[in-house]
Amino acid sequence: MGKRDVYKGLLADAVRKAGHPPTLGGIEFARELAEAMDFFRASKSDRSLKHFLDEIAARLEPR
Repeated sequence: MGKRDVYKGLLADAVRKAGHPPTLGGIEFARELAEAMDFFRASKSDRSLKHFLDEIAARLEPR
């Protein structure tokens, strides 16, 4: 099982534990999760997430 599959399973389990059926595997809650996430803290724990966020920030900076 790949890393993405592990995260997908964790998301579906979390949605289920919160009392909701994960009809789309939990992705239907992506907006709410993203709004509640502390991206700075998360990126300190996950180098690939930090790299991803740094790339997005660099591309969104005005030239």
